[in-house]
Amino acid sequence: MWKSHDIEPNCNLDGTDRIGGYVHFSQNAEPISQANSMYSLIYGNEPLRLLISGIIDRAVYPSDFPIELREYGSNSKGMPCHADIQMYGDLLTNLEIVVTLTNQGSSEMYWYDREGKRRSVHPKANSLTIVHPSAAVHCVTPTRGGPREILKFIMVGSYAKSEWFNMYVDNICGITNPNVQAVRQRSLGAEYEEEL
Repeated sequence: MWKSHDIEPNCNLDGTDRIGGYVHFSQNAEPISQANSMYSLIYGNEPLRLLISGIIDRAVYPSDFPIELREYGSNSKGMPCHADIQMYGDLLTNLEIVVTLTNQGSSEMYWYDREGKRRSVHPKANSLTIVHPSAAVHCVTPTRGGPREILKFIMVGSYAKSEWFNMYVDNICGITNPNVQAVRQRSLGAEYEEEL
């Protein structure tokens, strides 16, 4: 469930093709219940950390950047080809990780390998995608038929920041930002459903 006090809208999302924001600890939850929070399930998950470390053959740890919840709605056009911004200094241990929660349509992620051949994957629920920023150009196709929801987070081997880090820390946008409006509308809808 989306709750407005638990999500900080990401100013860089358009509120139409990509809706969402940064997930925070619930301000209203008892401290003991934080053990079941998203942060504990992702950033406090030692088997997950070891799995990712094993995949890249280097030790990585949860970053100090927030986890993001993002939805590509049923009519989303996806996301143009791009390389993620490198926010931490060591590229080899700076990983952008996506956990697909749902993918009810035909949305795919695709990229081109070193020989220029197009590769693609239809991420299923509970799948993990790992990308090095500033290195792997990738694209997301339209959802066509159903939404795709993801969690996006960063794992690192070093907390040294790149010059881009502060640009994303200052996530200040007004109420007129389309994603702020979309998250607010979505949160209000979820809170209304809870009352029923």
